[in-house]
Amino acid sequence: MEATAIGTYDTELNEQRVGDVYFAPGWKDIRITMHVHRYDLISFLRPGENLRSSTVARGFSASPMQGCVPMREDTKALRAVLVVRYSNGEEIHISTEAQGWEGSDGPVRESEIYNGESVYLNPTPI
Repeated sequence: MEATAIGTYDTELNEQRVGDVYFAPGWKDIRITMHVHRYDLISFLRPGENLRSSTVARGFSASPMQGCVPMREDTKALRAVLVVRYSNGEEIHISTEAQGWEGSDGPVRESEIYNGESVYLNPTPI
């Protein structure tokens, strides 16, 4: 899987954290470049259905850190592509832009490199 974000992201596959990088994709000026991380997911896969999920936060895109490009408070986005390679050499790409991918608000309401994180713990859906 290849992934990048405006903001920061964590990804899980079958409820296991993917990768060992925190605050991915790291600080960057998105007007100039976007860092893309590549993950090998084979060890996370299981027979049958697999569930990949990501949490995206504002991270550096809304940080008061010197050199950060200020974005609107609600600006955050994830772009991920799952590349499946079959033993016969065939390859398919499944993108977050494809039909069937869903996004929703999770329990994290605020997340910023200096000001910490606010989490909504009410079990009632909002």
